[in-house]
Order: sequence, then C-alpha cells, then structure tokens
Amino acid sequence: MTVRTGLVELIRFGLVGGSATLAYLIIAILFEWLLSIDAVYVSFCAYSLAAVVSFFGHRYFTFSRQGRTAGQAIRFVVSTLIGFSVAVLIPVIFHMFAPFLTYVVVAVLVPIMSFLLLKFFVFTGS
Repeated sequence: MTVRTGLVELIRFGLVGGSATLAYLIIAILFEWLLSIDAVYVSFCAYSLAAVVSFFGHRYFTFSRQGRTAGQAIRFVVSTLIGFSVAVLIPVIFHMFAPFLTYVVVAVLVPIMSFLLLKFFVFTGS
C-alpha cells in the first residue's frame, strides 16, 4: 500500500464516519418526533441503523472490499462492540482525571482503533 492509498482510505473513513453520524442524528430526531419514545430506545435504534450505513460505506467506499458479507458483518459487529467497550471503559479507568480529558482520549483513540480493526480485521479481503 502506498502512502497515497492510505491517505485516501483515511479520508474515506472520515467521510463514511461523518455520514453515519449524520444518519444517526437524522434517524434519532425523526424517531423521537414520530414515535415519542424514550431517548435511550431512540438512540439504540438510530445507532443500529447508522451502523448499517457505516458497514456498507466502509465495505464499498472506504476499503472497496468484496468477499463474504456475512463474515464481514459479524467481524464488524465485534469491532463495533470493542469500540463501544473502549469508549465506556476509558472514563471508568481514568476516572481520576478530568472528564473532558477522558472524552478527548476516547475521541482520538476509538477512531484510530476502529480504523485499524476495520482495515485489518473486518475488511481483510476475505
């Protein structure tokens, strides 16, 4: 892989992540407005649907991979759960630091980790 290819993947990763985040916001706002259910349920549903946007965006746009969708989807769920766990555990482990610092660490570490998991575990070409 060339430096240019890696840079293109990083840019595409950011675009897909931004698109999935936007999808989450739109879905959450619409569900809240249309269904008038608790924010926890709305957020879970919106996050789950945005994850679908993320999976297919990364599969076809970020990493341009073919292969068995089922295997990639399972690995994607695992990588998403790992990212979620790290995002929850960092503030717990570093509770003695200012909350803002732990949020910054999560905001930096989780996307880096997610990119690496997606590239080398989820979308390995298989």
